[in-house]
Amino acid sequence: MRTVSGKGKVLEELRQEIDRILIIDTHEHILPRQEALRREVDLFDLFDQTYVKGDLVSAGMSVKAWEREEHDPQEGWKRIRPFLDKVRNTAYYRSLLAAFHDLYDFTYEELHNENWEELSNKISASSKREDWYRFVLKEKANIEVALLHGTHFDAFKAEREFFLPVLWIDPFLYGYTKLVLLEEPALRTVFRYGREALQQEYGIEVRSFDEYLSLLDTALKKAVVRGAVAVKSVAAYWRMLRYDAINKAEAEQVFVKPDNEVTPSDIKKFQDYMMHVIVQKAVEHDLPFQIHTGIQHGYGNILENANPLHLNNLLLAYPEAKFVLFHGGYPYIGETAVLGKTFSNVYLDFNWLPLVSPSAAKRALAEWIETVPGNKLTWGGDCQHVEACYGAVLYAKEVVSSALAEKVKSHYFGQETAIDLARKIFRDNAWELYRLDEKR
Repeated sequence: MRTVSGKGKVLEELRQEIDRILIIDTHEHILPRQEALRREVDLFDLFDQTYVKGDLVSAGMSVKAWEREEHDPQEGWKRIRPFLDKVRNTAYYRSLLAAFHDLYDFTYEELHNENWEELSNKISASSKREDWYRFVLKEKANIEVALLHGTHFDAFKAEREFFLPVLWIDPFLYGYTKLVLLEEPALRTVFRYGREALQQEYGIEVRSFDEYLSLLDTALKKAVVRGAVAVKSVAAYWRMLRYDAINKAEAEQVFVKPDNEVTPSDIKKFQDYMMHVIVQKAVEHDLPFQIHTGIQHGYGNILENANPLHLNNLLLAYPEAKFVLFHGGYPYIGETAVLGKTFSNVYLDFNWLPLVSPSAAKRALAEWIETVPGNKLTWGGDCQHVEACYGAVLYAKEVVSSALAEKVKSHYFGQETAIDLARKIFRDNAWELYRLDEKR
């Protein structure tokens, strides 16, 4: 039987145990390795494709300043430098700097004019290393596999050493029209949704609403065959998370309307109906449903739309489904806890949250430990680059070890229970939830 050690050693011993855990990372946006190797990456690019960019824009940097016609590291640094001092305090920046310190032997306390170029050159050189993903994700981060958000599955064929795919299901919410373009300013991307995009993606012509529903079923079946372990929705970026019960006839009326006659009310009805169908199909294929809740990446949005309490009726309607609420619902931490506690079909994933605020993540975890069964807590990085992912791992380990150490020190539970819970959070729960014994 393990005994509780002195208070000064608890945190250190917990951290050592956590460092031994082979992690199942539940959520990433990292580029497939072969695609990443084709890109030119410097310090500016890395900031552009990490959360630090959002803080720099929040501090006053122009969104347009991230657009550049040619790859010029010097010019990129000149654009970043005036705003860097304003974000040195944020966790987005600190976590990335922590990764730089470890991965690139960057020994300086801060980035400045005299050392940025050395770091930028190391970033560029590492991005061309064939073994860079293996070094960062496997050797340094100790990640066995990460679940990767996406729709295009061909890129995953050679990447199963690192990733398992999650089907991004939101495009099927936009079949009420032939084509709709949704702008994502933070990514400088315009998403192309609608029936035409889906027909092109799957090579299937859709002439009726029944054929559209059949296409959804085909997409899910293909995703499962290609190794998908879950489906995911980020619809809260564009609408409220409440999905009312709508009958098929109402949705079909919207589907057959001319595009120029479809109203906002029609759109909501169609999307509400489709979300219920998507949940039903996810249940049929035994796919957990990952749902974005809370904080939204970018430059301002309607946060209240992402309150996880809006999902209440959906959670009640499908007790057999497995709903995974992302990001801890931050700032709705208490609301998320209640859903996880009172619904057997709700799981809480605090991916991204340690990067937003380690203090908030620790506060959330401390509350959830007391309220939510330990088998329902998971974690992921939610990053685009492996460097940022490594920083996310460092911060998540610090959050979990600190929160658990406080429970041990206060005699809430013993060290054995703390270590067991850490293993659940970083590995065992995700392994069971996503049925990885069958997928790996």
